[in-house]
Amino acid sequence: MLERVYERACICHQLGNAGLIALGLVQADKAPQAVCPGPNIAYFNREYSLEEMIDHIYGRSASLVSKDRPHMFAQEMRIYTNWYKEEVERFDGNSDYGKWLDTAAANLYESMDYCLKIAEEKPYPDENLASIVTAVNAYRPQIEAARAELSMKLVAVA
Repeated sequence: MLERVYERACICHQLGNAGLIALGLVQADKAPQAVCPGPNIAYFNREYSLEEMIDHIYGRSASLVSKDRPHMFAQEMRIYTNWYKEEVERFDGNSDYGKWLDTAAANLYESMDYCLKIAEEKPYPDENLASIVTAVNAYRPQIEAARAELSMKLVAVA
C-alpha cells in the first residue's frame, strides 16, 4: 500500500483526471489520479472539512494557518536552492550540463529579484511578504556559493 502512496505521478495529467472522471469524459480505472499538496501543507495542523478549506482559500473565514507561515515564494526559494546545491554537488563534469546549471542560477537570481518586487506590494490579509525578503537574503548567498563551486568544477574539467 505504501508503494502506491509514494508512487511518482505524472501530475500534468493526473491532477486533472478527477475532473475528467467527474465530467464522464474518461473512466476512473483508465485515468490515474494524483494529489499534490505542496510544501505549505506542513502549516496545517488538523483535518479540515471541504467547506473550511474552500472558505480559507477564498478568504471567507479566518486563516487556518499561523501568520508567521513563510510566503509560498519563500518556500519555493528554499526548495529550488536546495535542488541547485544538490545538482552542483553531483555535477560530474559534463560541460553542457554545467552551462545549463549556470543558466539555472541566473534564472534563480532573476526570480528572486521578481519576488523582491512582489514583497514591496501591499500584502493580502495574513500574507507574509516579509518572509520573501528574509528568504532572498538567506538563499541568494547559498546559490552564489554553489555557482562559484560550479565554476571551479568547470575550470577543472576544461
